[in-house]
Order: sequence, then structure tokens, then C-alpha cells
Amino acid sequence: MQLTTHSKYWRGHLTPGLDAQGWEYLVVIAKAAWTIPMPGQRPRPLLPPEIEMSDRWDEAPAKALRVANDLARFKPRCDILFDGMAHSPSGRPERSWVCRFQVGELRKSARLHGPRNWQRLLGVVSLGDAEPTLTVPLHYGAALGGTRSQVRRGLGGERQIIEAHADNPDGRGWFGPQTLSLCDGEPAPQIEAEKPRIKAPDSKAAPHALGALPPYAGSRRRHAGTYDEAWQKEVFPFLPQDFDEQYNQAAAPDQQLAQLRGGEPVVLEGLVAGQAKLSFQLPRLDRLWAHVHRRDGTLQPLALVPDTLLFDLDAQRFSIVWRAALKLRRHPSEVSFVGIGPADAQWDSDSSRCTSCAGQGSFRTRPDDNAAHDMQPEGASQEAVA
Repeated sequence: MQLTTHSKYWRGHLTPGLDAQGWEYLVVIAKAAWTIPMPGQRPRPLLPPEIEMSDRWDEAPAKALRVANDLARFKPRCDILFDGMAHSPSGRPERSWVCRFQVGELRKSARLHGPRNWQRLLGVVSLGDAEPTLTVPLHYGAALGGTRSQVRRGLGGERQIIEAHADNPDGRGWFGPQTLSLCDGEPAPQIEAEKPRIKAPDSKAAPHALGALPPYAGSRRRHAGTYDEAWQKEVFPFLPQDFDEQYNQAAAPDQQLAQLRGGEPVVLEGLVAGQAKLSFQLPRLDRLWAHVHRRDGTLQPLALVPDTLLFDLDAQRFSIVWRAALKLRRHPSEVSFVGIGPADAQWDSDSSRCTSCAGQGSFRTRPDDNAAHDMQPEGASQEAVA
């Protein structure tokens, strides 16, 4: 199977996918990137980053998901995600500041802190002063959560106690009733909601961050379906019948848009190095198609839908992932060629001249450097049935 793109500013990928009913799909993925523009500029297209083939983790000082993989079969909504470090709006080390972002009508804020610890004095636990810092990570490893273990010795011997935060086992600063005595001197969360504030290590506040959620986070896990003995005997290796595609959403529910069209206003405040507040517009995103050619000579156009917007603050760029899924008749080998680009009658007429594989060799990458700016008609679907 051959894949080509309309512009060097798009990266394409094909991967198989299954739904909960056991149908097999060919998933077409496209990716493009732009600069986060400075004041007075527009986003400038960049050579796109690699397709994320697996989840990318930050292992230090504790395991935390930074970027989710790009290989989902389908996302019902669009994830708005951040990776990297937020930067102090003043450009000087600060103990705390509030960051905010807006994409279209979606808005979210967070309070960021320099490194700080829990401290116990005369039996009372409180937060120590935060150290001044220039940067704060935005992933859930810096938010309220964590996993604690303690070995207790008694008449029956040693017993290990493990407590994990149900929604964020990778976080920091949370202690359950069995391990609360261990909190003195331990790191406290560096990112939290603007209101209410975290005041105790056994806080009931929801973890709050701007990064990607791991598959086992509560808001994703509840959509994963039921993997019980009945599933093992009757359904495995397929997905359970109660699997919900919302499981594929790596962003928290308050960082999801129903649809991303392009042209939405973006505001980044307290996030970008050297810029206290940035405002710009997203490029147009609604003209990207996949032209799928089968070996029987038929053509299936698929509207690619943007479903992931990732701001990479360290690289000062943002990327978009588009996706569409073609339900296969039998096997992926029935598809010979996929071209990714805007709707283009010339592509389709060129492909009709190929007699060997319905398109191989007749598609070509066109030198349209601005094509990434001009990208499905309203109401287009990510899924198509052949």
C-alpha cells in the first residue's frame, strides 16, 4: 500500500483499527505543525513532527505522560493539549502565577507554583513556601495525586500498604489515610485549579493540569469497558461491547472541543517564554481529504477531521492531527493507494490512468508550501463505510 501527501508540510500514516463490533478499519492520519507566532505574526508552517507511535513519558522525577500516541481509531471530540514547561509571565523567577488559555470558546486556567513541600509543625500539616522558578511542567505528574507505599511491622510480621490516587496515580503531594503520616517534607503539587486551592495532603480536589491523561486515569478508564471473565471467554481478543470511543480522548473533559474548524482565536497567558500574553488565530483546517484507491479501481474520498491540537511550549510550535477511518470489506490489502491533500480533481483524473494499482505512481507530492494553510465540509464525518 502506497501513501503520499499533497505537501511537505503534512505527514501521513496508515494504521489498522477495530471497533467494539469487531469491524476492521483502515485509519488515515495526517499531521501538520506551525510556529506559535510572536505578536504581529501569523503561524508559519513547519516540517511536521513524527507521528507518535506510542505514549511518550517523562520519567524524572516521577513517571508522567507527556504526549499520547496518535494511533486512535476515532475521537468523538477534539483534544486541546499542552506539552512542555510554562514560563513565568514576567521573565523572572516567581513563586506562583496563573496561566490561562483559550481556543475558540474553550477556556481554562491553572495556578502554577515553584517547588514546595508539605511540612508538619506541632502536629499541623501545611504548605511550605514555594521556591521562585522560571518554569513549571504542565503534565499530571506535577498535579495532585501519587502512589505511596509503607511497610508496617506488627505481631503478624511485615505488611506493605500501598495507596494510590484513583484519578492520578502519577501525581505528587497526595496522601491517603494509611500514609498521611509520611507527608512531612514531601513534594506538594505544583499545578492546581485557580480555585479552590489545595490546602491539605489528603485533599479531595480533582487533579488539575493541562497535559495528556494516561489510559488508566479515571476520566478515561470509565470508558474502557468491562474486561471480566465473560469477556475473556466470549469476546477476547476484541474490545468489550461497552467500550466507548471517549476512551481515546487524552485530554481532560474541560479541554475538549466538539469540533475544531480552524480560524478559532487562541490566547496563551503565562505559558510562552518571553510573552506574558499571546493572541493569534488558528490557520484554516477544514479542507483536508484522504483519497483512498482500491485495487478494483474504485475511489473512496474521506474527509479528514482535526481531533488533536497540541501546543509544544518547549519547541514553540503547535501541531494538529487529522483522522478518518475507512471500514474495510475484508482486508487492508484491498486498498492500493492513499493520497492526503485538499480535494483535487487533478489527483483523481491522474489516478484513473494507472492500470496496475488504481493510483500507484500517478499521485505525486505537489510543491505547494502554503497548502498547510488551506485545508471537510461542514458536518463531515471521520468514518466512512465502503
